Amino acid sequence: MNLKKKAIFLFLSFVVGLLNPLTAFSATDPAPLPSEAQTAFQKGMIAAEQGSIDLALKYFRETQKASPFYPSVLFNLGVALAKSGKELPAIVWLHAYLASGATLEEKKSVEAELLKMEVAVEAKATDIMKQAIELAGAVRGLAQYAFAGRAA
Repeated sequence: MNLKKKAIFLFLSFVVGLLNPLTAFSATDPAPLPSEAQTAFQKGMIAAEQGSIDLALKYFRETQKASPFYPSVLFNLGVALAKSGKELPAIVWLHAYLASGATLEEKKSVEAELLKMEVAVEAKATDIMKQAIELAGAVRGLAQYAFAGRAA
């Protein structure tokens, strides 16, 4: 297993409960990253390993700017976003990863987690809508009360 594969596997191992560790990455990554992108990627992996997800995101974003379609970067950016509770952008990046040529085994694992995230996003959106409806009702009630007080 080369260094890049080990780094990805290590990162996944620390993201317990988020994604099942994937075992094959060789088919998805093109030529090596440029040196500045490789350094940023390695820093992102180290930050993720240390539990500094926001810092990992910073480095993965830097890497993605230098190599926009690099599969491992797309994947780790998606995982880090999901780990930080930002499911909607995580879904976008993980779909980009799938479109970049993931292997069948990788696709199965990622698609299973994408379904879970999509349901979580839908549940959050439903909760937000319920809260908005309740708040609108309360505001309407207050407005009617205030208006009734002026009319008297």
